Amino acid sequence: MSVSILKLVPAHLPITEHLPKLISTLEQHQRCVLSAEPGAGKSTAVPLALLADPLFADQQIILLEPRRVAVKALAGYLAQLLGEKVGGTIGYQIRHEQQVSTQTRLLIVTEGILTQRLQHDPELTGVGCIIFDEFHERSVPADLGLLLSYEVQQSLRESLSLLVMSASMNTEHVAQYLGAAPIIAAKGRTFPVTTTYRPVSEQAQRVGHLSKIAQYERALPQHIGQLLLEILQAPEQQGDILVFLPGQGVINRCLKWSRENLPETPVFALYGGLALDKQTAILKRKAAVPAVIFATNIAETSLTLPNVTVVIDSGLEKRSEFDVKSGLTKLSTYYISEA
Repeated sequence: MSVSILKLVPAHLPITEHLPKLISTLEQHQRCVLSAEPGAGKSTAVPLALLADPLFADQQIILLEPRRVAVKALAGYLAQLLGEKVGGTIGYQIRHEQQVSTQTRLLIVTEGILTQRLQHDPELTGVGCIIFDEFHERSVPADLGLLLSYEVQQSLRESLSLLVMSASMNTEHVAQYLGAAPIIAAKGRTFPVTTTYRPVSEQAQRVGHLSKIAQYERALPQHIGQLLLEILQAPEQQGDILVFLPGQGVINRCLKWSRENLPETPVFALYGGLALDKQTAILKRKAAVPAVIFATNIAETSLTLPNVTVVIDSGLEKRSEFDVKSGLTKLSTYYISEA
């Protein structure tokens, strides 16, 4: 199995040339920090390479992703590469949902799952390596998971390997925390980008008593629709259009507008609560004609969508915050920093 898996590691990805050094570093130090630019292929090539290496033979590898959609999509993609169904060699587990079997060697999970497993099995029996992917997103579960895993390695399981990966983080800080762990840097694939600013008109935002940000959000479907008409009519437009929106509500309104006004254009949605088959349909689709993908900011990280040549960013996002008056957590819309 290891030889056949190794053949599936894409040779064209920038990360591929660094895989031998990465594996030898884990063999010698059991800790490593990998800084790889977007598009380097770290989320796909690295787990497959570790699965194929004798160092982790008959051991399970746990891969942490910060978002559920990334967990499902990555598990489906890697299982497809192996010619298997999810739940075989490649499995996943998120809150209230899992596809795992006794044959699962690569288990892709959200960050909180690792903490629960450590509580039930502090020695992480049968686990050879833990990979923290997209660590720059930083969260309490991710930081806690790394802290506990490092403690397990230092006190109970010296053979346990820890790998922290990210496209944009303070690698020196993380490496020092892990006892001066070695750092490997890999370049990604970058392309020239032209940026244009197309604001919503003041008249479109005048909607009674609503706040300015609520008015802006309400005007998005019509405004984005007009932009899509312009882009799709341009003769040079060949690839897909990715539209970043703050939440499922405005995504559904944009979908409705597009289906009524762009009947010949395939449209898709991408957000955390979407069913796995609909997520994978976006990743697997063949780009016969340009499509429009309406997504929350989950598509800004953790996932690489193929065939995208135009991005429309609304500049808004939904954030979860605790309301002291009601005692409940609610979603509020905020502007995204340009940084």
